[in-house]
Amino acid sequence: MPYAGFWIRVVASLIDSLILIVPTVLIVWFASPPMAADLEQAQPGILPWLMVAAVEWIYFAGLESSESQASIGKRIVNIVVTDAEGQRIPFSVASMRAWPMYLPTLGVALAVLADTPAAQVLTGLAAFVSCVAVAFTQRKQGFHDMMANCLVVYKTGSLPAGNG
Repeated sequence: MPYAGFWIRVVASLIDSLILIVPTVLIVWFASPPMAADLEQAQPGILPWLMVAAVEWIYFAGLESSESQASIGKRIVNIVVTDAEGQRIPFSVASMRAWPMYLPTLGVALAVLADTPAAQVLTGLAAFVSCVAVAFTQRKQGFHDMMANCLVVYKTGSLPAGNG
């Protein structure tokens, strides 16, 4: 199986981020308190960020466990998520694998709850390290892929130039 490397996965992630920005902005905007004279009171609470994390989880786990085996970003760049044998993964495995995608959002929720940005920084750093591992592992797996025993590979018949 031709493994999808770091940069093609970055492109897919950027596409998915552009797609997810719309529901994120809408949720945070509609679930935030009305603008107040005191700007601190106008900040969104924990609920909008939990809602955004749920949307991200459903987006990634739902699409990557579907027949297409890929988020919209992954579909565009012709890569799919499989188990170690190249088979479609169930929703439960896709949920376990998807944690880096919504972990930074949960970090924002924790930062709001704890009233400190440290939680956001630490969870964002954990997600970053997990994803950067793709560039350094033999089967191009991030820690989240290893944890779920998954691979991200080029869709059959869509190998990039030089990989065939």
